[in-house]
Amino acid sequence: MAAPWKIKETDRHTNLPAVFTIRHTYSSKAPSIPPPQPDLPPPQHNLPATNTSSYTWTNMFDNAWNSTSDATIAISNQLSDSDLVQVYPDVPHYFSVVSISYLIARYSLPKFHLKLEKKYAAGTYTVYEAWCLHLMEKVEGYILAYPLFGVVLWASLDMAATMIPDFGAGVHLSQVSKGVTIVAAVWFLQVMKKNFLSSALMHFEGLKVDKHWLGAFDKVSSLGLIAIGLLGVAEACGVPFESLLAVSGIGGIATAFAAKDVLGNVLSGFYLQLSRPFSVGESIKLPFHAGSIEGLVIEIGLTSTSLINLERLPVSVPNSLLVGQIIVNRSRAQWVLSVTKIPIKVQSMDKVHAISEEIMEKLRAYPEVSLKADAPYCYLTRLGDLYGEFTIGCCLQNMRNEELLCVEQKILIDAARIIHSHGVESGSPVPPADLELLLEAARVIKSRCY
Repeated sequence: MAAPWKIKETDRHTNLPAVFTIRHTYSSKAPSIPPPQPDLPPPQHNLPATNTSSYTWTNMFDNAWNSTSDATIAISNQLSDSDLVQVYPDVPHYFSVVSISYLIARYSLPKFHLKLEKKYAAGTYTVYEAWCLHLMEKVEGYILAYPLFGVVLWASLDMAATMIPDFGAGVHLSQVSKGVTIVAAVWFLQVMKKNFLSSALMHFEGLKVDKHWLGAFDKVSSLGLIAIGLLGVAEACGVPFESLLAVSGIGGIATAFAAKDVLGNVLSGFYLQLSRPFSVGESIKLPFHAGSIEGLVIEIGLTSTSLINLERLPVSVPNSLLVGQIIVNRSRAQWVLSVTKIPIKVQSMDKVHAISEEIMEKLRAYPEVSLKADAPYCYLTRLGDLYGEFTIGCCLQNMRNEELLCVEQKILIDAARIIHSHGVESGSPVPPADLELLLEAARVIKSRCY
């Protein structure tokens, strides 16, 4: 029986003449090769040449529809002649995975998540339960989505292999299913990691980790998961794991030689974060060979550490220099030793002991002076023909640099008042005669150098 032909006259309610469009309708009950059609006169088109493209697109649509119908008939005949399980042995496996995932995501996880939320709201949770709560955020849907994604991809590849015979040559669907499983697992771990990192600083007040370090850990762990996923997919597709390790090893050695300084700073930054010899907001001192650097830590970056020195200038120090360097952390000290020297004129040796005792008694009365460490002291440490020198020392509580300078100034002024109250005047540590000798020696040395 010949396939029917439909001739439809369409009028677009315009002034153009009517157009006859011929469409070939192919029925699924018709044989695969239609019988020859009688010779019909070609349709007369009175439209301009711009309508040729629409006629071509109509033919392309008809051809695609015919190909899809033929493929559907072929699959239906194959399924009617043999068992579904024999043709597609992986169907029960995928169906079981999807069913179990649906049951877990629909019944088990919501109840467990609600129980953890009640404990968290009541404040009776443990650290492990809080971690589970934050890891489960927005995860229930993914447990069902990943197996469905695998089923859709598997069905699409199977349909393509059926329609195109050479499409699946050399590629087994079992390899594709393994690759999909690995990608889904890596994606699932990535989602869990992001959920935990996004809620770590929000819910854990006692977590002493900087935000930029969490961002750095997120990037590094994401790169690691991507590398693991690529290696797993390559192994599932039949690429030997040893070959991948050899290629990555050669590339890693070349990269390490090219960027050894950057990698050294990055590894040193991770070591500083783990060992934590100093933190943001602490005052440290770094005695380098060219001179010491002292300042306030404002940022511990991935490759360098930023400081603000005593002159309020920003200083950037590479992390690799901080690992093998002596670091003096002033902020973590319980007390700070303060030493002050006051020169005096020697008029009477009998007043030295009384001045020393009164100054030490005054130091004990200061609330900033710590008596748990060494006791305050005041002694005559230097004595000449016309002058002497008092050395005053005490341990002050740890405080900011401005407060420390104010306390030392107060101690110096009170000690000078006590000395003057006993009738002793302040003197120069270098007598005039010695000063003239020093100036003469400096002139002689300068003349010999030039």
